[in-house]
Amino acid sequence: MANIKISEFANKAGNFVGNDKLTLLDSQDAYSNKNKTFTGLITSLSDFASTIRTGIDVYSTSQVDALVASSISIKTADYASLDDDGISHVIFDFSAGNKKMLNYTTPALANNLNRKIKISTYGNGILKINREGSSNILLKGTALTAMYLYCSGNFVEIEGSSLGWIITSKEIYIDTSWVVSTEIRNKDFGLKTVTYDGLSGTFAVGERVTINNVTNAGIIVSDTGAVLTLYSCSNAQNGLFTNDWTIAGAQSGATANVNGANTNAYGNILHSWGLNGIDLDYIFYVNASASFTNAMKVADVWGSSTSCNAELIQVDTNNVKFQTGNAGIYYAKDADGSAGLYTTGTIYLYLRVFIL
Repeated sequence: MANIKISEFANKAGNFVGNDKLTLLDSQDAYSNKNKTFTGLITSLSDFASTIRTGIDVYSTSQVDALVASSISIKTADYASLDDDGISHVIFDFSAGNKKMLNYTTPALANNLNRKIKISTYGNGILKINREGSSNILLKGTALTAMYLYCSGNFVEIEGSSLGWIITSKEIYIDTSWVVSTEIRNKDFGLKTVTYDGLSGTFAVGERVTINNVTNAGIIVSDTGAVLTLYSCSNAQNGLFTNDWTIAGAQSGATANVNGANTNAYGNILHSWGLNGIDLDYIFYVNASASFTNAMKVADVWGSSTSCNAELIQVDTNNVKFQTGNAGIYYAKDADGSAGLYTTGTIYLYLRVFIL
C-alpha cells in the first residue's frame, strides 16, 4: 500500500487537530490505528457540514439568492424593502427637484436578522425612514419609529438585530444654505420662515417652492397653514422675500402670497431626530457675500460685559437654534488680522447642524 500523509484537519469548531504527517503503513495494526483517525475526520467533517446546512436552512432559497445578488437600487418614489429584493443599498434621487417628502420602510425584522441595508440620498430633499411594524430604529441608543435625512449625500446603514434596526454608520445633517439677515445682534437664528396669506391648495412638506418666479427658493420642512419653514434656500434671493411675492409649490401646485417682509424672520432648526444637544454639533459660517470664499467659521467668544458670536441652544429633542451675542459676531480681517465686527447690514449666514 502507498503511504498517505495528512498534515492536519478541522473539527466542527473550526480548530485544526490530528497528528502532523501521519503515515499509513501496510501492517494491519498500523492500519487499524490510523483508520480510527480517519473515522474521527469523517465525523468532524460531517458535523461541520450539518452545522452549515442548519445555518442556511433559516433562509428561503429566494433570500439566499437575494443575499448573493445584493445590489444598489435608485428610487424616485416611496419604497419598502422586501425580504428577497436583493437590494443592499437604496439611493433616493431628489435631483429632479420637484419631489415632496419620500418614504422608505424597513423590511420585516424577524426575517432579516443580521441583514445590512444602506439608505442614502442624492440631491437635497426630505427622506423619512419608517420602521416596519413595531421594530424600532435605534439611533445612538434612542428608539425611533421614524427618522429623517435632509441633504444630498446623507446616509444611514442599518442592521437587523434582536433589539431592532440599529444604525451602525451614518452621515446626517440639515443646513440652511446661504441666507440673509440685516441684524445679527442678539438674534435667534435657524431656518428661514415665510408668513403667507391668500392660500390656494395645500403645500406639501418636502417640496421645493418658487418665490417671485425664482425656483429652488427653499424646501418646506414644516407648514402651519400660515407660516412655511424652509431649509436649503439655494437661490439668488437667499431666503429674503418681499411682501406680496407669489409662493408656488413645485409638486403640489399650491400658491400663496408672502405676507410682510421676512428679512430677519427665522424659526428653530427643526431636525426631528429625537436627540438631545449633547449628541449634536454645528457649523456656523458668516460672510459679506453668499460664498465660502473669505467666509469665517464662527467660534464662541464671550466677554465679561459684551458678548459676541453665537452658540447652539437646544429647544427640545427635535429643535435647536443659534443665539448671537448682543454685540454681534467678531471676525479677523484678512488684510491685517485686526478684529472686525458684524452687526447690521447685508450679512450672509450658513448654518448646519449634524449628528455626532
